[in-house]
Amino acid sequence: MLRFRTLIVGLAVVQAAACGARSTLYPGEIDGEGGGGTGGTGGTGAGGTGAGGTTSTTTTDTTTTTTTTTTTVVEGPCGALKFETPYSHLDGGLQVNQRGPKLGYASDDGMTVTLASAWQATEGPGNLPIELRHTSFEPWGAFPAGSGFGPTFLADLDAGVSFSITQGKPGRFALLFRDFKSPPPGGLRFSADFKPKSGTVPASILADSALDDALFARRGTTGKWLLGGRDQVGGLSETRFLSASESQVEASIPVTCTTAPAAADAVAVNGGFVATVAAPGGGPSSCANGNGSPIGGPLVLSIQGVSVTLPGDLAKGSPADIAMAPRKDGAWVAWLDTGAGALSAGTWVSAVSEKGIPLGVPFNANLACEPQSLAAASFEGFLMIACIQSEPEGASPVVQVFEPDGTPAAGLKVPATGAAKGRAALIGSPVSRSAVLAWSETAGIGDQIRITRLDCVDGP
Repeated sequence: MLRFRTLIVGLAVVQAAACGARSTLYPGEIDGEGGGGTGGTGGTGAGGTGAGGTTSTTTTDTTTTTTTTTTTVVEGPCGALKFETPYSHLDGGLQVNQRGPKLGYASDDGMTVTLASAWQATEGPGNLPIELRHTSFEPWGAFPAGSGFGPTFLADLDAGVSFSITQGKPGRFALLFRDFKSPPPGGLRFSADFKPKSGTVPASILADSALDDALFARRGTTGKWLLGGRDQVGGLSETRFLSASESQVEASIPVTCTTAPAAADAVAVNGGFVATVAAPGGGPSSCANGNGSPIGGPLVLSIQGVSVTLPGDLAKGSPADIAMAPRKDGAWVAWLDTGAGALSAGTWVSAVSEKGIPLGVPFNANLACEPQSLAAASFEGFLMIACIQSEPEGASPVVQVFEPDGTPAAGLKVPATGAAKGRAALIGSPVSRSAVLAWSETAGIGDQIRITRLDCVDGP
């Protein structure tokens, strides 16, 4: 059975930061690895029922035509959503597959956002590299609907197979990525010094030579980072957490050893992190020590100055995918449940405190999500989750918003122009009830990334 492991990771060398400063520096970020009911038009959730009609308005100026579509769901704050069309795209991507978009803040105030993505030529000789590229923009003012975002810069020639993005050192963004080229090859590398809108490739450090998959990267309240990675060891999957500074990895923590790959995500809280792992039948252990045993109650680990608290199961469910987002008193956790445990199959949400204690009972978000497609973000206390939903002909992103107390607000489908695929990407605004949504979809020769902004509108 898959079980949640909720962890509080506190760096001993980190001093607590004020809540106001934290909300300014880390406004609703979620860019890590993360996966029904009927989605796209609201649905029924704890506290209310989504329903409503659709309206469109068109505004024309001398340069572009922008169509915003709103779907009214409920009365009250964020009772409706609008999104900008035509969708924006990344410049320079002809005859290239653009996949795996992930979003992170690239400025201290959150006004600059960077989209990291994997690029691979659709045709060519031999085993073509999967490039890791980055594109930065300012989405919270007038959104350039229908425009091409660029330029897009190369971060690594062959690291697009697995990567994560987060806020870096001041005025920078950070990347955790799979390494194939740097000597010695293999493992994950990390750099917190990527400059937005710059082609300069900064130096990186070897995070862990044994890890294959980048699960997440998060910056803490005072500039430390928590990194999540995964390794396959003799038929077992080991998940490890690493604490890092700008110049070195300071601790490496084996979190779970499981019979199937675990999913994980984290958010920064006061003086540390809240992290959640969907662990298929394993507890805290390294694979060198065998498969971990299930956790029935709290357990505290201390490894090289990093304190890790595992309070036990968040819900007696069977999670297959996870996405987390910050909230004022802790974190939001969203997951895709297979239905093999105590919960029914579907997309579930729970709030947890900074100490990992569940706040209330989990509730069903009523989104029909494809596996490994889930994303989450928060803004002004609201939670937004998104995923890819299959359709009779293709697939499209679907979005659902929840008020700070978990009451369902607006929800809608963002119709893809091709067949959407992979994981959706979300990031929340630091100044408004808005979020940027990105996804990859089939488009002529090669898959292309689409980008739009979603804005809350008060219901009638």
